[in-house]
Amino acid sequence: MSLAGTSFTFQDANDDGKISKDEYYSTLSDAGVYSDWDLDNDGFINETEFDEVGFDYDFATWDVDDNNYLDAGEIYDSYYDTYDDDESGHWNVGEWDDAGDEGYFDV
Repeated sequence: MSLAGTSFTFQDANDDGKISKDEYYSTLSDAGVYSDWDLDNDGFINETEFDEVGFDYDFATWDVDDNNYLDAGEIYDSYYDTYDDDESGHWNVGEWDDAGDEGYFDV
């Protein structure tokens, strides 16, 4: 599965007009996103691997537990929260579009 070809409608599995974290996690997990970014296959993403992805985000901010590694929860939660502009706990179509505009779904 390619994230670039994933539509809002596909992500919105229950057709309620918003994407929950569970719906978002499911698609990322199915696409193997985390394992693709874990270049040394140690189960964590370090700052070098994070930088390799090419995001313009602060690694330290995403490293919630301050252990110098990002687990899947930290990656997915941090990215999701970055684009949940209205802090509703769900992405609407505009937030989905904003996340895609940043190139995330092209990774």
